[in-house]
Amino acid sequence: MRRTPDAPSSSNRRTSAHSLKVGIGSVGVETVAATVTIPQEIAWRIFTKGIARDDARAQVRVTGDAALGEHVLGMLAIVG
Repeated sequence: MRRTPDAPSSSNRRTSAHSLKVGIGSVGVETVAATVTIPQEIAWRIFTKGIARDDARAQVRVTGDAALGEHVLGMLAIVG
């Protein structure tokens, strides 16, 4: 999984200037199977189960393979 900061653009109206973009694909492959863009304000809540999946889904943008990208909403992280 590759994480890159998302630059603000006119085509990316659903996210703030600070968001997390996650691309899922194979290392060395030029194409990315799915890209998930998560607003900074809710990223920590998604990864700590502090927001309902349906509420998060309404604020997250998935491009490419939507079924694959949806798995990001089920990730769990320990923040410490």
